[in-house]
Amino acid sequence: MKRHVRAFVRRHYAQAVSVRWIYATTRAGARRGLFWQLVARYYGHKLAKRFGIYVSHNATIGQGLMLPHPVGIVIGESCSIGENATIYQHVTIGRRSRNDPRYPVIGGNVVLYPGAVVIGPVRIGKFARIGANQVVSFDLPDGSVVAPPTALAIDRRNLAEAPHGQEKTA
Repeated sequence: MKRHVRAFVRRHYAQAVSVRWIYATTRAGARRGLFWQLVARYYGHKLAKRFGIYVSHNATIGQGLMLPHPVGIVIGESCSIGENATIYQHVTIGRRSRNDPRYPVIGGNVVLYPGAVVIGPVRIGKFARIGANQVVSFDLPDGSVVAPPTALAIDRRNLAEAPHGQEKTA
């Protein structure tokens, strides 16, 4: 059992480390010189091909970024992400439109759950949590939580007897 747990941890840790390493090499594109731009382009392409992730080499990302499921993540140009942030799959961080030059600033220890979208010139405070499939286009103070509405359970037996568009009354 221990062997399987170790192999599982090693595989997922290696995946997160490879994403961070590839991001660090894409940061080389911010340096001057054709060689560094070619290195950044090569590893940026590798990151997009292997994980489906686009991280701009102009983005500023703090230490300790966690990507538990590194799939489909987009981090646009000039975005700023603080230290110890956690970003789950299919998260988009970027500007609102092509003509808008302003990007989000995300504080430290922020968690972005699957499908979250942070767009426009917003500031996300430290220790904030953004729930699954939430679109955030406004500033969030420190420690705030943006959660989706809860799901409703519908009793199908009552719906079958009621006319369409009307609820059945007891």
